[in-house]
Amino acid sequence: MEKKLFNSKGSTMVLLIMAIGIISMLGTSILGVTMMNYKIKKANTEIKEAFYLSESGLDKSYVNVYELILEAVEESNKAAEEFIGQFTLDELENYIGDYEYSKYLKWDADKEIWLYNDDAIRKDAEKEFKTKYINYVESEIENALDSAQGSVDSGGEIKILYSKTKLDFSDGDKMTVPIHSEYISDKGIKKTTAVDLVVEIPEYGESYTVETKVVKLNPFLMNVLTARNLSVNDKSSFKGNVYLSKNMYVKTNEEVKISEGNITVKGSEHGGIYLDANDSLFSAANVFAKNILVNGKNSKFKSTGSVYVEDDLEINNSGQKVIIEDSYYGVSDGRTSTQPDKSSGININNASGLEIDIIKDLYLMGTSYVSASRNGSKYQTGESISVKGNYRAYMQPVSSMPNISFNEYISDEDGGILLFADKYSDGSALPAMDKAEYIVEYKNEYKPNDGLIIPSYIKFRDRYTIGSTIKEESLLPARYSTDFYEAFKNASDYYFLQTEKLGYSSLSNNLTLSNQINIKEEINKITDKNNYVFVNKSGGTHTLQSGTYKGIIIISGGDLQISGDVDFTGAIICDGDITIKNDGYKKFTYEKNVVAKLISKYDLYENVFEGSESIDEVTVTSFVDEGEAAEGNVDFRELLKFEKWKIE
Repeated sequence: MEKKLFNSKGSTMVLLIMAIGIISMLGTSILGVTMMNYKIKKANTEIKEAFYLSESGLDKSYVNVYELILEAVEESNKAAEEFIGQFTLDELENYIGDYEYSKYLKWDADKEIWLYNDDAIRKDAEKEFKTKYINYVESEIENALDSAQGSVDSGGEIKILYSKTKLDFSDGDKMTVPIHSEYISDKGIKKTTAVDLVVEIPEYGESYTVETKVVKLNPFLMNVLTARNLSVNDKSSFKGNVYLSKNMYVKTNEEVKISEGNITVKGSEHGGIYLDANDSLFSAANVFAKNILVNGKNSKFKSTGSVYVEDDLEINNSGQKVIIEDSYYGVSDGRTSTQPDKSSGININNASGLEIDIIKDLYLMGTSYVSASRNGSKYQTGESISVKGNYRAYMQPVSSMPNISFNEYISDEDGGILLFADKYSDGSALPAMDKAEYIVEYKNEYKPNDGLIIPSYIKFRDRYTIGSTIKEESLLPARYSTDFYEAFKNASDYYFLQTEKLGYSSLSNNLTLSNQINIKEEINKITDKNNYVFVNKSGGTHTLQSGTYKGIIIISGGDLQISGDVDFTGAIICDGDITIKNDGYKKFTYEKNVVAKLISKYDLYENVFEGSESIDEVTVTSFVDEGEAAEGNVDFRELLKFEKWKIE
């Protein structure tokens, strides 16, 4: 009979090779995730740099055309002076009887002599001035625009695109040239900004000199609106950054939209963004808020960018819809916290008709808390996305985790005693991440009669959380590791950079309106709506009535009400409360050139922001009429301005 020999030698080596292979695969996967995060951050930085370089092409075009206007005015004045210079007393008699020049002469019957007709000469001198100006600008503007493009020091190239058929003054007394500044980096990243460049013709007869100032821009002057609290009671749109040191209240059934800028709501202790009306739609680029409280029935919250929340997103009524077209970050680390406002989560207090759709990823550092306390601390659950009432899971024993002990908590609602899974049998703490495992085990053990509410329409691509989450009727366990902590930390740092320093790392800590505004001189009687400046330090309430405005509003110690149909371009800064009344459509647009011109014209940096911090400098050039030295500023935008700025 043949004997079979069974030899186990070498099996350990096989197992070792398999283990090394698995560890290598895991390491490669983690390395891949880390590299992907790095590449995303680097791409975001390069995209932002490309945008600013594209915009710099527009600024360079502005400067070049401005210099062209100066040259054109100088040449046009020379042409007018040469025309006037031919009419001398020595030549007067030669013109008598000459039909061509007869219009420049007039007969003085009293003195019985021929004199020059000054009005006729000046009128034709103005024609000479205008003709020379038009011809000079039309012939040279192409060179001015072309010289604004070229390579940049950081690599890449700026191209200025425009239609040559638009380079004339066929549109009355102005030339409107749509220009596009296209920047393509050496890595192929492309950004394009566009604007209508409007060149106008100055009046003849003013002796122009040039006054140039370097204007500082305070960080709050980079926002379309800054306030303590903002109440929006009617349809409104904001084109630019909005910064609120306390809270935002949306109380309208109409659309409220923030575009081409961030909305930052630093928030009071338990405050933030309140959506309180039915069907209120809040749309934004990026959102930074202490809390987002969706309170009104059928309210809608939509963000086209990422959302960063220090504390919680709360769903407090039925029929709510939340749409976030990027990622959601809860940025307070609640792993060891005993305070609810230091642990970021999504709290669902009414799941009826709820829809939450996060197109990209969900990052939550914290969990929810139950309204019950023990020894001064609230009971922390293991749910990063929680539904009111699901805390019942922590009041029942789970056979798969028998070494859990329960402690008494006092209900804040009725004063009753509640027993919650709180510690291990050896007395050690039961951390939130283990409580996340506990609620999942509870659901598995007690199904189908677990009594938990699991909404059906909560979606996200992937999640990195310290607690359990809900996704499409499923209760998912925590998914957290130290490898993902860097993403959480970066999001947290980014949030506090926006809320504490308005996004500028160079600024000091404790940046508030009160320590930036130092009003020396009040300016509150400007009636020209194209140069609207209202500076007030005496308190009270100022009301901006219906109309179209270009200007700056600065209020210290008071409030602002905005009433009627208002179209405002510039910047509004109020260290009190702003109320948008329910009586018309309100539109707010930030335009840096408008802001810089008015700061220069009224010396606002010296009179309002003396000693404050700045984050940008803009060179502002004005024409000064020497004939009216005291008040002869001819605003630069009367001859050259940007209109319809946009990103393409």
